[in-house]
Amino acid sequence: MRRLIDENRKERAAEDAIHKAQDSANRFMMAIAGDLPGFEEAVRALYAQDGAKFREETQRWPADIHRCASVYAQAALA
Repeated sequence: MRRLIDENRKERAAEDAIHKAQDSANRFMMAIAGDLPGFEEAVRALYAQDGAKFREETQRWPADIHRCASVYAQAALA
């Protein structure tokens, strides 16, 4: 029983880390990149955990914004 509880906690911790990364990336992107092309598609890709689509959409953004968004989203897309 204890083993099952520990496994559940580990799974939840991983899910929580993903959700935190998604929320952080979303807040950054909304504040800084909300008017940039591909913003909505990038957000959808972020929450779908589609790293390839996220990179494709954010690649058109200025390099520093793309880089920061990628850093924030890294744990969610790994």
